[in-house]
Amino acid sequence: MQWRLVLQRTCWQELLANRFLTKFLRASLHIRFENRLTMKNALLLLAIFGAVIPMLYFTGAIHGEVLPLRGILPALFANSVVGGITSDLIVSSAAFWVFILGRRAGPSPWPFIAINLLIGLSMALPLYFYFAQEPRAPEPGTTTAS
Repeated sequence: MQWRLVLQRTCWQELLANRFLTKFLRASLHIRFENRLTMKNALLLLAIFGAVIPMLYFTGAIHGEVLPLRGILPALFANSVVGGITSDLIVSSAAFWVFILGRRAGPSPWPFIAINLLIGLSMALPLYFYFAQEPRAPEPGTTTAS
């Protein structure tokens, strides 16, 4: 019974800490995702990071640590951790493809499928969301400059 009470207190403390951290980050970084422009900027930044960060890991192939083509598939499932990450990425990419191919509205899915295959899901997903953002209607009572 005592462990359950300690666990509940710890969970509440962590929840309060996360709530505090969220408020602190929003206040300090001035990120308000209610504003579509700010969300679009965040998505574009994530797409750029999604292209750059994986490429930093792939630069080893360019600088002489070339993994032969026949060694890539076994390396993707070299151990259970890497196999789990690879499987997660494959399933996530398939879900992304099903989602964008099933939508009637929005940007054409084919450039994002190509980006997913050539660069990765970490760039394709935020970039798709960036281009799929609809312009926000002005709030009632505000005027737009013509």
